[in-house]
Amino acid sequence: MVGRSMGRLIARIAHLTVLFLLVLHLPVSQAKIRSGGMADYRVTFQWVHAPSGSRFLAVRRFVRGGASYFLLVNPQTFESSVARASALALDGPAIFDDVRETPFGHALLRYTAPPYHLRNYGAIHAMHSVDGMYLTVDLCPTAKPLDRTLFEQMRDEGTPSSTPLPVAVAITGQWMERHPQDLTWLKEQVRDKLLAITWVNHSYDHPYTPNIPADYNFLVSPGVDFQAQVLRTEVALLERGLIPSPFFRFPGLVSNGEVVEQLRALSLIPIGSDAWLAKGQRARDGSFILVHGNGNEPLGVSRFLRLRHRRPDVTLLPLPTAFSTP
Repeated sequence: MVGRSMGRLIARIAHLTVLFLLVLHLPVSQAKIRSGGMADYRVTFQWVHAPSGSRFLAVRRFVRGGASYFLLVNPQTFESSVARASALALDGPAIFDDVRETPFGHALLRYTAPPYHLRNYGAIHAMHSVDGMYLTVDLCPTAKPLDRTLFEQMRDEGTPSSTPLPVAVAITGQWMERHPQDLTWLKEQVRDKLLAITWVNHSYDHPYTPNIPADYNFLVSPGVDFQAQVLRTEVALLERGLIPSPFFRFPGLVSNGEVVEQLRALSLIPIGSDAWLAKGQRARDGSFILVHGNGNEPLGVSRFLRLRHRRPDVTLLPLPTAFSTP
């Protein structure tokens, strides 16, 4: 019993040390939110509960209008939300030994564990049998406009439904900056209950250098500040009234052990794909379909729309259901 208690104490100290170093690592210019009266954006990892008794994981803390707020994750449903710190009771620091007993903690630790590999690391398919597929749409930086046809025709080709179509949008900070009107259009689709979007972090700049090997490219390029790439995108989403989900997609689906371990400390689950349609991969039940909605990969969009036309009965599922208990 003494050995086990000592092990838990060491694990708690080690995890808190990682979070402390993460906060210290952020320069002030990156830790603060640029507008909207928001500032002091920080990583945290603690249990809180609401007056209703519902328990959440607080993963970020920031200040807006002089008040402190938390970015929360429901560890049962994976749903993210923002709440005033004063409306919550603090239950103390969270540690992985406790969190792993929840669906979110189980998925976080499973999909950030070794062995690590360079390409397509993380969750690529539902954890359990499902009747349907998961559409993920990447919005990498580009000058091209949003492929609105993708979103409009996928509704028309599918079986008519009164509920919003679920889609996970992997978005970059630069895309948001360059395409404010397209982002507004997506928000209107959510407002009008045509789409239900899970906002997946896809980094801020999506760094890429042509003709450089993958293990020295994308977010594993020398000199890339990985934490800033992640947190700046969360900040950009919150500035625009959007709630970041607890999911992350690596640019190019390229990563290594170092950035995956940082991702775990940031409480984010990496999302890959087993059905990148433009590369000829076939979708099946439980697949994480990958297409680009930024105009850079029309072949993937056309293949997805043909799939919808050929199989209009295929159900599109919300990304969190790939991990929650069936």
